[in-house]
Amino acid sequence: MMPMKRVLFLCTGNYYRSRYAEELFNHLAKAKQLAWRASSKGAAERGSPDNVGPMSAFADDRLRAGGIVPEGATRFPQPCSLADFDDIDLVIALKEIEHRPLIEGRFP
Repeated sequence: MMPMKRVLFLCTGNYYRSRYAEELFNHLAKAKQLAWRASSKGAAERGSPDNVGPMSAFADDRLRAGGIVPEGATRFPQPCSLADFDDIDLVIALKEIEHRPLIEGRFP
């Protein structure tokens, strides 16, 4: 059996894009029996005060419309820490121009 590979999706607040990517990736990887598992975090230290609840209703609705029940729908957004990069095989920041400065500023 192959060891599980890990991918980390990053967006600014871990509320919209990275959460959607995590759920979609895990759904597809499971369906295709791939030895990959995704997680997601926010590149910013704090999420926006406009983000209400654990996950964007838009992301949740779109996933459910595609037949995907989000496993982490009740998990609140989490900022990344240096330890989150340990044992990760692939990191995907969902918009380099936004996220590179945040990551470089927090983790020089």
